Amino acid sequence: EHEVHLSLPHSLYAAALPLDGMETDYKYQTEYAKSNRSTCRGCKLSINQGSLRMAVLVQSSTFDGKMPLWFHFHCFFKKSKVLSTSDIKNFDGLKFEDQEKIRNAMQTDAFDLGNFGIKRLGESKDKCTSCSKVISDPFFVDGKKRELGTVYHVKCFVKKSPSADMQKVSGLSKLNAQDRTDLLDAIATVKPASKKRPASANEGQSNSKKSKLEDPNKEALRKQSELMWKLHNTLEAEVTKDALIGLLDYNEQHVPTGLAALLDAVVDGMVFGALPPCPSCNNHTLTYSNGEYRCMGMANKWARCIYTTREPKRRPFRVPKEYHDVAVLRTYKYKPRTRIFATTVDDAETDKAAFSKKRPLVGLNFLIGKGPFPNDQTARDVAVTVKKLGGAIILEPSNGAVLITSKEEMKSSVEARRKFIERASHAHMRPICVSSLGLLRKAQSQKEVEQLINENLLADWRSGSDTHSDDLAVVPAKSASSKASQQRALDQEMREAVVKMRIKGGAVVDPDSGMEDIASVLKDCKGRPLSAVLGMVDLVKGINSYYRLQVLVSDKEPKRYWVFRAWGRTGTTIGGNKVENFANAHSATDHFEDLYREKTGNDWGTSKEDFQKLPFKFFPLEMDYGEEAMKMKQEAIPHIPSKLEARIQALMRFLFDEASLQEALREFEIDTRKMPLGKLSRSQIRQAYGVLGELSQILSTKPPKLESAVASRHTALLSNSTQFYTLIPHDFGLKAPPLLDNLDVIKTKSRMLEDLLEMEVAYNLMKTGDSQVNPLDDHYAKLHNRIEPLDHESKEFQRIVEYMQKTHASTHSRYTLEVVDIFSVEREGEAEQYQAFKDLSNKMLLWHGSRRTNWAGILAQGLRIAPPEAPVTGYMFGKGIYFADMCSKSANYCYPSHEMSQGCMLLCEVALGKMHECSTADDSKLKKEYDSRKGVGATCPDPDTYYTDENGVVYPTGHPKSTSVSGHLLYNEFIVYNTAQVRQKYLVWVNFNFK
Repeated sequence: EHEVHLSLPHSLYAAALPLDGMETDYKYQTEYAKSNRSTCRGCKLSINQGSLRMAVLVQSSTFDGKMPLWFHFHCFFKKSKVLSTSDIKNFDGLKFEDQEKIRNAMQTDAFDLGNFGIKRLGESKDKCTSCSKVISDPFFVDGKKRELGTVYHVKCFVKKSPSADMQKVSGLSKLNAQDRTDLLDAIATVKPASKKRPASANEGQSNSKKSKLEDPNKEALRKQSELMWKLHNTLEAEVTKDALIGLLDYNEQHVPTGLAALLDAVVDGMVFGALPPCPSCNNHTLTYSNGEYRCMGMANKWARCIYTTREPKRRPFRVPKEYHDVAVLRTYKYKPRTRIFATTVDDAETDKAAFSKKRPLVGLNFLIGKGPFPNDQTARDVAVTVKKLGGAIILEPSNGAVLITSKEEMKSSVEARRKFIERASHAHMRPICVSSLGLLRKAQSQKEVEQLINENLLADWRSGSDTHSDDLAVVPAKSASSKASQQRALDQEMREAVVKMRIKGGAVVDPDSGMEDIASVLKDCKGRPLSAVLGMVDLVKGINSYYRLQVLVSDKEPKRYWVFRAWGRTGTTIGGNKVENFANAHSATDHFEDLYREKTGNDWGTSKEDFQKLPFKFFPLEMDYGEEAMKMKQEAIPHIPSKLEARIQALMRFLFDEASLQEALREFEIDTRKMPLGKLSRSQIRQAYGVLGELSQILSTKPPKLESAVASRHTALLSNSTQFYTLIPHDFGLKAPPLLDNLDVIKTKSRMLEDLLEMEVAYNLMKTGDSQVNPLDDHYAKLHNRIEPLDHESKEFQRIVEYMQKTHASTHSRYTLEVVDIFSVEREGEAEQYQAFKDLSNKMLLWHGSRRTNWAGILAQGLRIAPPEAPVTGYMFGKGIYFADMCSKSANYCYPSHEMSQGCMLLCEVALGKMHECSTADDSKLKKEYDSRKGVGATCPDPDTYYTDENGVVYPTGHPKSTSVSGHLLYNEFIVYNTAQVRQKYLVWVNFNFK
């Protein structure tokens, strides 16, 4: 029996493994209970040790990961409807008979006559669910509860369900005696189609699609399971835990934690052979995990190894003589075997493999709420729509299922509806409104369906916390109006957060500690604040975690000391915190240093140059707090009069706006909860630039064909993506951080870093200066730029307005531009710098647009060229300063929206000199014979109407005119590679009037 050779042709077990190395996001889990301590979430009774138990996996509310909610096997299937065994973690680790038990439970959807009723035909012209013909008979069978949305001819229903006792169907007793007799006589004449088991309640699925094992390997899998579990039980009874560890050590195998995992590892080794080191990274032995052998090591300090296989190269598993005192080990002889895997064909898996655009909701469970629904739709109408799109209807709240409801129902004070919503929220369902079905109908893939559902949630209950209908955080669909209301709520939240900030002694007292009013951050013996913000990103596991740590000391005598720590998932409310008391500064500091060492693997105080990022450890974020708190300017403005002219004051308010800075961070998906604690240092942003540069190089080269090279490339993308998200904390909510795997994304992130550098300048300028000076005056002084408003009646003002209006491109038609104000600007030292190019020929007044948050930095430090670390990707003509002669082309770079409908553009005098003209992209280094580069567009302002001022500067004012040039550009671009060739002239403040 122990010598049965189990092997199958490769084609039977070479099921598709994930090419990207990402771990499966399981919905459920199963195992044999390890103790008697767990309690069933269904019946509330204890689950006996060794019994088969099943769990729904939910996002924990206290840590960045999922936690199981355990059920007895029979209780689980009363609450949950599993569509695929691939959704169940550890399914293949069960005994074969228990796997079959689960498969059978998945297939069984008990036929319940209570789900149907006999009704008299009215005016409705419904089609029979079975034969698809319009029902014209006097009576029909109508589905309810789980069968909501199904209707049948009586004869079709009887053919489908020959064993059903139709006299028990609800509604029959309400018919008069003659109608009832006629109906039963008609039923008696119906000949069943065939002798089948009662039909399942989930119509529309053929028996061929039911979850089952393919016949060729079913018997072999049974024998394999019996062999493994017989050995498992023998080892559990006769071999000690220490001996199991010893066997794995002796064979140089990975030693897992826990008795069950140890037994699984030893059984796998004894039956199939010892596993080799990972052939990809050579840093770790392979380990069996959910249907494949996976490397659990790190490819490098940033990324996990993503190597997986089902065909590892085995070697004999050896048992040392000192273990021969146990019979099973003494008589053991290694026999080469190949582990086989089930080729399960689940209906959900079949549908996922061939996604149907007509039935995009296949594989998803829906619970229909009580309404009200728009357009007087009933729950039955909604169910019909869901079923036509392939969705399954469930009766009770189920974890991860979709609830179709309405805002009115979610906020209802009616007791029954309130309790229904509470049950749905406790089950961590995903609530959407009926209108979202229209979006799902257009989905092109299963992934897009999931994405659309999660983007259009009415509330997010997936964090595991209990949310009641009274305080639901409604997240409406992204219409202009709903997004505006959502934004107002977020802005209010950020204002409240900013007010709470307390910077004492060079560091922020974490507001989550609750001690910002009574304590300060303690400093170590070298004067460094004992405060750290740590980050860890794992794209394989979908982890995006933070860990904050600091030592606090009371402001008043007698001195008291605390160590505060907080942890969780970045950008969400998932997490927890803890405050511990200590008798003195020394013990508090020791505990802080121990925690820092535990989390990072490095000693506190290790320099940036010497810090070693270690596998599975956190990385410190370099925060630049400054020595003084940045106050909201609104707090001080009323108390000290400003000496600035009113129009300059208005401009300062617009440029130095805390809310717009926070909104920009949110738009970048930056974690705004973390950023107010300080700001990412300039050096760390530049380090992130370097990471994007490496990604750009990888993606710019031709993808390799060799399997090993493909894996190496993917690991490099994974590693650099992980490092980038660690350096620049992003808020992805519960979504896994996406891989940075295309040049368009690199371009977007490069622009984001460019803007972050400008915002870093703005943050510095916004720090409070002299408390006796109005903050607006203080901000203005720090710009070192003479700014004067132009007279609205002046020729220069009118000339600029004309320039703006005439050079609005026809393709930029979603808005019109309206001037709010125009200012002349003269940055300190820029005229002297420009002097070297003043006599250069071909000087033009050109447009440059940028985000509202960037203008403080631009006015103070001038327009700058991207740093050397920045990738060239995204710069069509290389790293330089870009200008346009079409106003609306630059206006687009203000990134306006309906909610942020004002912006600024700069008009600069640009010394272009001799231009290298290009009609296609060219990021090569500019030859010495040229002073600038021009991307020639298909349209430009009419040269016949240009204006030239007394200094020879050309204003390219004119209506758009074709250039007859065919190329990649619609409009001209002008690029200089020396900042001294630019002189700021006018700042134009505009309204974007969206159509």
